[in-house]
Amino acid sequence: MRPPSLRSHAPRRRLSLLAFALVLVLAGGLPAGLAGQDGAAGRWEGAVRTPAGELRMTIELVAGDPWSGSVDIPQQGAQGLALTEIRIAGDSAVFAIADIPGDPTFRGVVAGDSLTGAFTQGGSVLDFGFVRAEARVRESIAALDSIGPWIEEVLEELKVPGVGVGVVKDGEVIHLAGYGLRDVEAELPATPSTLFAIGSSSKAFTAAAIGLLVDDGVADWDDRVQHHIPEFALADTVVASRITLRDLLTHRSGLPRHDVIWYANPEVGREELLDRMAHLQPTADLRARWQYNNFGFMVAGVAVERMSGQSWEAFVDERIFTPLGMERSNFDILSLPEMGDHARGYGEEDEEFVVLPYRAIPAMGPAGSINSSAEEMVEWLRLQLSGGEGPAGRILSDAIVREMQDPHMVVGGRPNGTLEGPMSYGLGWFVQPYRGHYRVQHGGNIDGFSALVELYLDDALGIVVLSNRNGSPAPARISERIADHVLGLEIIDAGDAGEGDDEEEDDEEEDEESEKGPEGPPSHDWPAYAGPFEHPGYGAFEVRAGDDGLEVIYGIETFPLEHLRFDAFRIADEDSPFDGIRLRFLTSLDGQVNELEIGLEPAADPVLLRRAPDPSTEDPAFLERLVGRYRFQTQTVTVARRGTTLTVTVPGQPTYTLVPREGTVFGAEELPDSYRIRFELPEEGPAATLTFRQPNGNFTFERVDGDDG
Repeated sequence: MRPPSLRSHAPRRRLSLLAFALVLVLAGGLPAGLAGQDGAAGRWEGAVRTPAGELRMTIELVAGDPWSGSVDIPQQGAQGLALTEIRIAGDSAVFAIADIPGDPTFRGVVAGDSLTGAFTQGGSVLDFGFVRAEARVRESIAALDSIGPWIEEVLEELKVPGVGVGVVKDGEVIHLAGYGLRDVEAELPATPSTLFAIGSSSKAFTAAAIGLLVDDGVADWDDRVQHHIPEFALADTVVASRITLRDLLTHRSGLPRHDVIWYANPEVGREELLDRMAHLQPTADLRARWQYNNFGFMVAGVAVERMSGQSWEAFVDERIFTPLGMERSNFDILSLPEMGDHARGYGEEDEEFVVLPYRAIPAMGPAGSINSSAEEMVEWLRLQLSGGEGPAGRILSDAIVREMQDPHMVVGGRPNGTLEGPMSYGLGWFVQPYRGHYRVQHGGNIDGFSALVELYLDDALGIVVLSNRNGSPAPARISERIADHVLGLEIIDAGDAGEGDDEEEDDEEEDEESEKGPEGPPSHDWPAYAGPFEHPGYGAFEVRAGDDGLEVIYGIETFPLEHLRFDAFRIADEDSPFDGIRLRFLTSLDGQVNELEIGLEPAADPVLLRRAPDPSTEDPAFLERLVGRYRFQTQTVTVARRGTTLTVTVPGQPTYTLVPREGTVFGAEELPDSYRIRFELPEEGPAATLTFRQPNGNFTFERVDGDDG
């Protein structure tokens, strides 16, 4: 196993050390001329106990003549501070921190794997306690060797088929195992090499890809997106011109999720999604509020492609997977069955596991398409914990790794309980303290899978838990228990994660009943609602009518509709993430159902879909049926075709270009939206009539044949 690769930084002298009133002074001078003993050599982890709480430190003592050493104090941002006047004699150890006011000095006793004593600076004395890092690793390995039965209990309690678990401490893999089943039906066990979908844990890889390009000198975190993608557009053109790569990677673009677009339309490519973003409603100004948004990472992936000349997938594979030896990690979940040891994804129905189809999200890949194993993800942990070092050398600069792991945007909200601190977001990482330890992490959820990657940076600890259960809390539960063991914290049982579910379900049922409101029949027969509807951002929807009601087809999803009242409905599919979404049909002044309003994004206003033109309006043969002369009283108008475009000429007026609206209704490109032209078509043959609908009335022209009509 390779030796640990520790983060190293130039000393920071900005402390008046231990600036928390930890300012103690050594009463007497240091003893001189003590002989060095190797028993104190090594890496020590612990804390000075102050009135304000523990101030954690890591001390490195290197035997020699003379001895040397350094100290890291993460809570004060101090790393690599030099130790001086080191005196080791028998079981006693005395050393000071160089160039810090108040002569900060440690006087302690080495007893096996512990170093305890008094710290002095200024005029005060505080106790300290340290444990040899190697001993803590040994203790961690022993604790984790016996954690298997507990993990099996958690899987049974939370109804999770299986997990892959990997733990790295001080650069070494101290635990790597699979628990439970990767395939319930075939009773195949989960192993360390089992491939799982990691979902949004992929985001840090995309941030790292941008970081690699920053290292290469072809990008900067604060480059404007339009510098790399000139056609990039948003509904707010000013925001579109100002937004940066950093904004995309920290979820502060002003856009909410709008996830239904890519989730239901896996065939839509990145370039088309990029175009659609110009039609999506923002719900905050740029950098005003943190709002989780997968589109931002998709755009960052496009930026990687534009800068590198490679697809995002090829770039990540070449620059990250390959140097880390992540040979089986990939981006195509549909290919997993061909790759041997892989997990099937599961949900639950009637307290039984149900296999969920793999959800392919190729266009949204930079936000969440990576599949990997615990065995390979531990190399990603090592890279992040080492400040960018890979097995064969440096992959990312230390500065880039630190930039990713530092907080950039406050997420908002108060911590849930006392174990976790306030949450921020870095570049592809959440930043949230856990029980006083600096932690960056990112979960991932996609159909049938839940994942969690955690880094305790000041403790050189990394944990990955991959599971094959939809939306499960198991990865967090397991990861926190592992952290408690390795960090030497009191073990706290998280309890039953499912407690209160029944009450919440009852509340939801009551809410659904109350939202139905007064009864009222629909205003039309079912067929009147049927047809295609569209939105420039959300794309095409199809409403179909049956004997018993309506259903909506959107991309690869089909939703049955439940009638609420009048023209209001809701999606009724408890197995779908779209269950409960409200929609209503809107009627034009002439009584036609021509618009559909639907609340697809909870944070934004309902989306207004317009009835789409009849697809035949792009067929020259169909359009030819509309061509001809039409007369009302003494006035005759002429409809002509130019390829797949119709025009209408009215005597004494310019020729108008017709634009398909809905069905056989057209607008005029040169006239306000209130002007419409509607053709009445028999089952076969040419149109019988043409009706001009305009503000001063409706005028129906009948087709005339021959030169004189």
